Amino acid sequence: MLQVIKRNTDRLIRMINDMLDLETIENGIMEYHYSCFDLSELIEETVFEIKSAAEKSVNFFTDAENLAVFADRDKIKQVLLNLLSNAVKFSPENGEVKILCKKQNSEALVEISDKGQGIPDEIKDKIFDKFFKDKHLGGTGLGLTIAKAIVEAHGGSIGVRSDGKSGSTFYFTLPLKNENTNC
Repeated sequence: MLQVIKRNTDRLIRMINDMLDLETIENGIMEYHYSCFDLSELIEETVFEIKSAAEKSVNFFTDAENLAVFADRDKIKQVLLNLLSNAVKFSPENGEVKILCKKQNSEALVEISDKGQGIPDEIKDKIFDKFFKDKHLGGTGLGLTIAKAIVEAHGGSIGVRSDGKSGSTFYFTLPLKNENTNC
C-alpha cells in the first residue's frame, strides 16, 4: 500500500513541476544556465538513472559520439529523462531502447528508439501540443510540450517518426559548441 501511495505522490509532484515549468516557459521567464558539456556523458548518466528507476526490465543500447554542446545541462537532461522515460513506458518487458548521438552538419542529433506500440499517424502532429492526451499514450500531456520548448529555446528541433504499429523514434537536435561560445 505504501508503494502505491509513493508512486501516486511522485506522479503528482511530477505533474505539479511540469505545470510550473510550462508556466515559466509560456511567460518567457524560464532561466537557462549555459555551459559546455559532452552530450554523450549526459546521455550515459541519464540512462543510468532511468535504468535504476525503471519498473520493468528494458535493455538499453547506446551509440554516442563525444560531442560538445553549449546548452543548459539540466534542461537537456530534463528532455532526455522525458524521452527515455516514455521509451521505457511504451516498451514491452525485456524490450530494447536504442539511443544514438551523432554529428549531423553543425548539430548534435539524438535519437531514442523503442519497439513499443508506435504512434498512429493521426496523432503524430498533436503529441507535442499542451495537454494532448490520447488513449494510446497516457501521461499528463505536458512532458513533450516542455521538451519541445526547451529544445527550441536552444536553437534545436524535435520530432518523431513512427509507422504507427511497431515502435517510435523521437529525435532532437542541438547546435554544437563553436568558436563563438565561451567554453
